[in-house]
Amino acid sequence: MHDDAPGLDARPAIEAAALLAEGQIAAAGALRSALQAIADGAAAMAKTISGGGTLHYVAAGSSGLMAAADAQELGGTYSIPAAQLRIHMAGGLPTGVEMPGDTEDATEGLQTDLADVTSGDTV
Repeated sequence: MHDDAPGLDARPAIEAAALLAEGQIAAAGALRSALQAIADGAAAMAKTISGGGTLHYVAAGSSGLMAAADAQELGGTYSIPAAQLRIHMAGGLPTGVEMPGDTEDATEGLQTDLADVTSGDTV
């Protein structure tokens, strides 16, 4: 647990907001050391799409929701056909506002879901 987390809910709202903002700023700074990996990943994804392959997003929990949102934006933003995008979220994509809490580490069905991955795809 982060050192500032205990009692966060009891702090004045402006103080809690400042602490949360500082955490986000620190997290964004961590990207500096990952810039080459991000660029390499983007290049691999572009190669996959231009080569007719499929992008497979595999995730769980709230990170899975962010991955799903990213995948869903690609079609409208970059005209990527839906047939080239797959979202594999542990427990399935929620259809309502409740997230299943017991599927974060679920791997059932993943092998089947990824059985059609080819060397031209990006996971």
